[in-house]
Amino acid sequence: MEKRYLWQASVLPAVSSGFVSPVTTVGEASSHGDSGICSVAGTGGLACIVNGVCRTSCTEGGVLAADDIKLCQATVGDFDHYASVFLCSQVGSIAAFQEVLEGRPEIAKTRNSVHMVLGAGRIGHAFLSETSAEGPEGGQAASCRKTVQEHRDVEGTVLGVRRPNYLEVGGKSRWRFVFLAEDGGCLGHLLGCSDMTLACQITRFDGLVLDLPQAKAFSKADIRV
Repeated sequence: MEKRYLWQASVLPAVSSGFVSPVTTVGEASSHGDSGICSVAGTGGLACIVNGVCRTSCTEGGVLAADDIKLCQATVGDFDHYASVFLCSQVGSIAAFQEVLEGRPEIAKTRNSVHMVLGAGRIGHAFLSETSAEGPEGGQAASCRKTVQEHRDVEGTVLGVRRPNYLEVGGKSRWRFVFLAEDGGCLGHLLGCSDMTLACQITRFDGLVLDLPQAKAFSKADIRV
């Protein structure tokens, strides 16, 4: 059986530390998989790839398909769309959602692997965050700004990536979730939720391939976790 790898360009702490120079493109990222979470070059804003289509938030509001933009970070892999489907119903928080996922046999039996989850359904109450950098200069932005939006009774897709304990500070496995509304009304990091019901699938990856930027600005960037 052919092995399945998760491909990553740059690292998230670099983006949050202000390094938002281009390191890849949507085209290159998509060549490594049909699903993933990315950051837009120049702003650090969120983009996600679901079923081979990249989408990002637009300044006028809502979400746009974006197949020709540059990215400053990407985590992408081929999702196993034939994986078993299970129902995760009436979830009251992100912590509860993570607990359900960690207890699934797909993860419980392979805790030291990298995983991705795709879930489609409804969230009664969702808190989404978006990040944008201001004043990028010399490959590093002067500051990053975060905004949080509240949405009620939205349908769409939750995409999550799980990194195991030994890859995270503090030795605790970490999930990163994003939510994409079905009607294209919103896209953001899923910070909180209640009354969430999703039909989910999980994919396990055999390894993680990391490509670090070669630019001098990256080497000199003050990257902190």
